[in-house]
Amino acid sequence: MGCGKSTWGALFARRIGAPFIDLDNYICDREGRSIPAIFASEGEAGFRRIEQECLEEVLAQYADAPGRLVLALGGGTVTTPACAELIRSKTFCIWLDASAETLRKNLAGSEGRPLLKTRGFESLLRERGPLYAAVAEKRVLTDGLGPEEMISILEKTIK
Repeated sequence: MGCGKSTWGALFARRIGAPFIDLDNYICDREGRSIPAIFASEGEAGFRRIEQECLEEVLAQYADAPGRLVLALGGGTVTTPACAELIRSKTFCIWLDASAETLRKNLAGSEGRPLLKTRGFESLLRERGPLYAAVAEKRVLTDGLGPEEMISILEKTIK
């Protein structure tokens, strides 16, 4: 959350000529409501169920497609064991990581991040770091990188 997955993912997809899907946007489009609205009506468990269904749909949709798909996952997708297993088994996962300072700066003023309000920033970092490490094949530190540097690193990472 706040590392630039959506921004970097869209730029990278454009560079390599691949489709790009932001899973959070996919969820909102499919459900016809925002993530905070889903959390408000269904709670985190309900949201995670929907998120898993959407991840399964996207991966199935692109399973036989030629070429690549760039998929930006939600920051908490890996907290659902079934999602973590799908990521491990069906994707080449790159963990875009950033320092706590960069993440705080990027998330400043973020509305619509329900878990930041209920769990807090530090708690989420402690909880999710090991989960990201368990599913990612590569880790890229994004601090201070400009668009060209970042895209170049991602291109080298997938070769």
